[in-house]
Amino acid sequence: QGMPVVEKGRVIRLCGTFQDISEQKRVEKELLDAQETAKIGSWKYDLLTGHQTWSAEHYRIFEIDAPQSQEKLHKLYREKIHPEDRAELDRVIERALQLGKNFVFNHRVCLDQGSRIKHVRGIGKVTKNAQGRPIANSGTCQDITDIVALQEQNKFILESMGIGIWKFNPHTQDLFWDRSMYDLYELNPENFSGDIIVTGN
Repeated sequence: QGMPVVEKGRVIRLCGTFQDISEQKRVEKELLDAQETAKIGSWKYDLLTGHQTWSAEHYRIFEIDAPQSQEKLHKLYREKIHPEDRAELDRVIERALQLGKNFVFNHRVCLDQGSRIKHVRGIGKVTKNAQGRPIANSGTCQDITDIVALQEQNKFILESMGIGIWKFNPHTQDLFWDRSMYDLYELNPENFSGDIIVTGN
């Protein structure tokens, strides 16, 4: 960058500096490559100005051409969110802003007029000013479609083999059963008290 030196209203010389940013550019490229490989996009939303910033991978995940005007970007984004997930997503973000806490929310993205669905995991962080007032949201979105498909496949295999999954926390006494466990014991989840069942001699 440079700046003129003025004497008696006339520019008499220019002076400035140059900085080697090769390393910075290399790191930036590595970060972008890592985001693309992991299918993770980043975003930021300024609550005071309403300005959104999306990374290139975030545009790719939602399959929106970049760049877009602020008004159009928000409209296109809302249209991509599955209609059944919009209200819950708004509720999660609103609660995070009220509490000033981070949030995680999995939701679906509709593509090709709803004929194709992506599963996306959003992780958000609330930034507050010195007075504790939320001034921005930022975070990441990851395309977890392949992960969800694998989970569904594994679930199908376990159900086909008559295998149920359970988890018990001895400290809190919390017991978790998947759907197959209820089917195996012929129990209704709504009527199950959560008490541990002991069988055998």
